[in-house]
Amino acid sequence: MPAVQLSHYLKIPMHSLQVSLHDGGSTDSNCWMSEDAFGYVPLEFKETIKSTFDPSFRKNILIVDDINDSGATFNWVKQDWMSSCLPDNSAWNAVWHKTVRFAALINNEASDFKDVDYIGKSINKVESPEWCVFPWENWWS
Repeated sequence: MPAVQLSHYLKIPMHSLQVSLHDGGSTDSNCWMSEDAFGYVPLEFKETIKSTFDPSFRKNILIVDDINDSGATFNWVKQDWMSSCLPDNSAWNAVWHKTVRFAALINNEASDFKDVDYIGKSINKVESPEWCVFPWENWWS
């Protein structure tokens, strides 16, 4: 929901990532997004550009989640994208938190993912183990 709202407000396209790591959910790799993030050079440009990547091909991407709880979702995206597009290339260091950024409405300070770029509210579930229920999770009740 937050990503859709931002997309409409900013008048930019929004693409969903299928990452559901809890309750037996499933994940789908989005290799084309990792190529956009990395600046992978499409085959039709290989003759004019000698490298497999070019920073001018990079797209700015904001990955949005309602909560960064354990960090598993953001960590999964990062690992999936790096493993699917030139995984050993040091150019990935120029991608994270520069052209690809992470946003969470609620950020758990105890999360394993410490690099959220934009945070709506911070909590610490070690100190106060609260459970967040968003309006879009139970709107029918």
